[in-house]
Amino acid sequence: MFNLSTSETIWKKVKVPVPVDFDRTEDRIFQAQFKRLSASEMRILNRRRSLPRIGESMINEFVEDGRLTEEEAKSALELGIVTDEEIIEKYLLDWKDVIDKENNPVPFNASSVALMMDIEPVQYHTVQAFFEAQGEAKEKNLKARRASGRK
Repeated sequence: MFNLSTSETIWKKVKVPVPVDFDRTEDRIFQAQFKRLSASEMRILNRRRSLPRIGESMINEFVEDGRLTEEEAKSALELGIVTDEEIIEKYLLDWKDVIDKENNPVPFNASSVALMMDIEPVQYHTVQAFFEAQGEAKEKNLKARRASGRK
């Protein structure tokens, strides 16, 4: 049976290889809670994310040669290109297993998120985990549909 209700959030493990010495990295892991997006929200986000940082004249050229539809171009111009910072700000809702030097839990708030995302390459791996989590949620839904006999 396929349950149409889904949770509004997804927890995902984020593994970050942090450089510590010369050629050596150390894996640091935390749990991130992300907002779950609908399929239509993901299509819009992916469209915004995949568009290069170009001007309006180049976008119009892409419409003329068929690389973009008029709707995609309009959406891109209205919404603008999405940045990793925007993804973190809008879709990272909470975390677990983030500690300070004294092993005290670090609360989730705007300033602690900014500090953590400034550690290279935390932001990159957090954004990757966000997209992986959305794909895993989609795959779980597809498996449930297949198990119920629906395509």
